[in-house]
Amino acid sequence: MTVPAVEGSQYWTFEAVQERLVEAWGYLVRMPDGEAAWLRSCSRSSMPAVIRDVRKGDWMETRPGRPGLRSAQVDLVERLLTGDGAWIEWVVPRDRSLVATVLRLRSRKVGFDWRDVAESEGVMVGAEALRKRYSRAITGIAVRLNRNGSSHDLL
Repeated sequence: MTVPAVEGSQYWTFEAVQERLVEAWGYLVRMPDGEAAWLRSCSRSSMPAVIRDVRKGDWMETRPGRPGLRSAQVDLVERLLTGDGAWIEWVVPRDRSLVATVLRLRSRKVGFDWRDVAESEGVMVGAEALRKRYSRAITGIAVRLNRNGSSHDLL
């Protein structure tokens, strides 16, 4: 890939694409999962949840809610990960779970290691092979964005 000669031009790099995807992944995991909450509520009797021990004082505690997402953050998640024509759809289907695993591990605050990716994916190839597949996937997104002339102003 060659960088445009025009000074100040916006050009999607591997790092910029990866940074955006990790950011969108962080928003995605903060989104409420209504279906999972509904399934959890149906998996147990509601009676124990209603009965509380007044002596314990647990009736006074309120659980803090998650911070909500701004509409621009939800739009970013849709454009990059979940919507029709999302960036993740530009990745070869066999590599999508790999990309998701890497995004999940990179979004954590602790260190990142490709051996963790290999273990999480449960595949019989080495960490270096996974790194190359991931690199091709993210570079492919960057190439497509640059070909389309997409702007960096997504949020």
